[in-house]
Amino acid sequence: MLTAVIALDSPLDEVTNVPHVVAVHQSPDEFGTVIACGDIAGSVVENVLIIPIRPVNQGTIAGTATIQEEDGSLTITVVLVPEVMAANE
Repeated sequence: MLTAVIALDSPLDEVTNVPHVVAVHQSPDEFGTVIACGDIAGSVVENVLIIPIRPVNQGTIAGTATIQEEDGSLTITVVLVPEVMAANE
């Protein structure tokens, strides 16, 4: 399992009112290669939004992103599980 935590100085409604995604890149050196992503959309419950992160282009990494607002700032926690089966297999 892989985990990353990102801080964003923005309220939750700013990232949910217009289309945004959480994108997982292959590596810092291969930043243009997205291997998994998830739309930032859904129901916010008690200042928390949980979204699925799905594999892209035959990828095998999936997980969740938990976006939590506190005092007008966001903490985004991405948890990934490698080697998941692609949905079409």
